[in-house]
Amino acid sequence: MKRLLFILIAVLVLCAENALAEWVRSTSTDTSVGYHDPTTIRRTGTFAKMWSLTDYSVAKTNDRRINYFSEQTQFEYDCSEIRFRITAYVENSGQMGTGTVVGSANASGSWNAVVPNSVGQIRFRIACGISTPTADASNADFDLVNNSSESILFVYVSPIEATSWGEDKLGAGVVVDPGNRMTIRMPKDGQCQFDVRVGYKDRRFEERRGQNLCTLTDIVFNGSTLRTSPVVTAPQAPRSPSAAPPAGGQSFGTGFFVSTQGHALTNNHVTQTCKSIVALLDGRTHPAQLVRRDERNDLAMIRVQVTGSVPFVRFRSAPGIKAGEGVMVAGFPLPDVLQNGLNVTLGNVSALAGLGGNTAFLQVTAPVQPGNSGGPLLDMGGNLVGVVVSKLDAMRIAQSTGDIPQNVNFAVQGAMARLFLEAGGQRVEERSSAKELRIGDVSDLARQFTFQIECRQ
Repeated sequence: MKRLLFILIAVLVLCAENALAEWVRSTSTDTSVGYHDPTTIRRTGTFAKMWSLTDYSVAKTNDRRINYFSEQTQFEYDCSEIRFRITAYVENSGQMGTGTVVGSANASGSWNAVVPNSVGQIRFRIACGISTPTADASNADFDLVNNSSESILFVYVSPIEATSWGEDKLGAGVVVDPGNRMTIRMPKDGQCQFDVRVGYKDRRFEERRGQNLCTLTDIVFNGSTLRTSPVVTAPQAPRSPSAAPPAGGQSFGTGFFVSTQGHALTNNHVTQTCKSIVALLDGRTHPAQLVRRDERNDLAMIRVQVTGSVPFVRFRSAPGIKAGEGVMVAGFPLPDVLQNGLNVTLGNVSALAGLGGNTAFLQVTAPVQPGNSGGPLLDMGGNLVGVVVSKLDAMRIAQSTGDIPQNVNFAVQGAMARLFLEAGGQRVEERSSAKELRIGDVSDLARQFTFQIECRQ
C-alpha cells in the first residue's frame, strides 16, 4: 500500500512538472521523436539524472495490454562507466505526455551499457555534459546507416533553408550497401539543421527533413518513405518538326524558373542545337547556359543570368493529377505571328500516359503550338504538373486513318521533371492544390516565372 501511494505521489508530481517542462527535441527515428528537459538534469560527481520524453507514431502496448503514445522516463547515468538505468517512468495515452496515465513505476532498474551510435548515447551525452544540442555546436558529422534492401549510390546534405542540394557527399563510385554504415563528414561551420537525401540503386529516393546533426549520431534509411521514378519503356511522344532552328538562324521555345537563382526548366529539343541561349524577360535579353539535359525524356535545365532573385514555380504535392482535371498551358506560341506576350490555353488531362502507354508523359486537350515547347503545364491550383513537349502530327495521322485528331497534346509528367532536377542536386518546392484558383489568378502566377527562350545558331 505504501509503495502504491509513493508511485501515485510520484506520478502527480511528474504531471505537475510536465506542465512546466521545457522539452527540447533531441532524437528522431522513423517511428518516434525524442525530447529531453534540460531543467531536470542533476549531476552529482560522475553521476547524472535527466527526464526524457518519447513520442511514438504508432501506439505501444504495455504489460497491461493498454496502448500509449508517449513515455516520460527518468534516466540515471554513470558518466565514467558509460552506463544507464531507469529510475522512473510514466506512460500516457496521448503524445507529449498528454491524455490519461496508463502505466507508471518509480524504482531503480538494473544498470545497462550505453549502446554506441544509438538514441540512448545521445541522451547520455546530453545528461553527462559531453554533448549538448546547442545551435552553435560545430560537429555535424554523422553516420549514414543503410537498413534498406538496396544499395545507396549518392547522399545529399543541405541546410534546411537552402534551395539546392549541393554536391554528392559519397563521391563517384562510392556505395553504401544494405546493412552497412558510412561516416559523413560535415564542415564545422556551426550549422545544425539539415535535410538529408539518399538515392538508391533502383532509382528511388528517400529523405529525412529537419535533422539536427549536432545531436544525431546516426541517420537511418530503411526504404520506408520512398519515391519511385516512373519507368520509361514505350516510345516517346512525337516532337514538333520546327523545334530545331535552321543553320545560321534562330528558333523559340518557352522556359520557366524553378529556383530564385535563375535555374529554369525547358525541353531538350529547344536547346540541343543552340550555339547560344537567350532568355527574354520583361523586354530584355539575358544570357543563359545549359546545365544538364535528358534526351530520353526531353528535358533540359538552364541557368539564366539574372540579378537578384526571381519568382519560381511550385510543384504540385500529393495527390497527383488525375484524368479529367483542368490544366493550363503557358507559353509563347507562334512567335513570328503572335507577338503579344505570354499566351495561356485551357484544357483537361485526357490520359495519364502518352503514346504507347508511356507513363513519362501526360496527354492533355489544352492547345499547343510551335513555341510552346518547354512551357509549364499548371493545375488549377497554379502548381506544376508537367512540361509541355509536343502535339500529335494531325496531318500524318489523317493520312494514315482518314480522320483528323483534335486536341491531342503531350507534356512530360511533373514527377519525371522533379526527379530530373533533384538528380542534378536542384531542390524543388511543393504546394497543395486542394484550393482551386480563378483562371486569371493562375495566369498571373504563370506570368511571374514563365519566359521566352531564343535559340541562336
